[in-house]
Amino acid sequence: MVLTDKPSEVYDKYWIRVRNEVNPYLGSNEFVGKWMEFVYLKNVDEVWAKIEDATRMGRLGIAAKVATSRPNPNQIRDDLRLVCVYTCDWRVREDVLRVRKALRDCGIVRKISYKTDADTYAGKYRQFGDKGIAKYYSDGTEAVLEEHVSREERGKQAQKMRAWMLEHPSRVDEVKKRYGL
Repeated sequence: MVLTDKPSEVYDKYWIRVRNEVNPYLGSNEFVGKWMEFVYLKNVDEVWAKIEDATRMGRLGIAAKVATSRPNPNQIRDDLRLVCVYTCDWRVREDVLRVRKALRDCGIVRKISYKTDADTYAGKYRQFGDKGIAKYYSDGTEAVLEEHVSREERGKQAQKMRAWMLEHPSRVDEVKKRYGL
């Protein structure tokens, strides 16, 4: 394992980046996304060493990056550093889940979120008040992707369901029974 730099000791750049050297990604960035883990500064060097090695060796995604100790206007807290692990296409759930499982093998076991690069490029950040940005969430103990559905979208879905129930009153009991409602 070759650790390029220790994030806790780097002050001249915002990020340390690494690419998958086994299967380099040469495709479009249109659908790229990333798993995001916020790591305590005291643990970031150890966590990054595992992520960096696994990424280089092709066990994680197409690339990874870690925030350094250089003050960044986008950082949430001074004692946390962001680690991002990228996949080539957020629509390919199997690969997104594979990378999540590999992160668990690297010790990332808490619930983490997945964000598309399109949202990052659009300037959408939770700390600036944006909501519903995460495309997926995944608990560290489960091999499950929980798709994020915004409050607005849930409202639209509920509205559609109410309209359907009004149009098909004779089928409401059948549906309730089938889905245990």
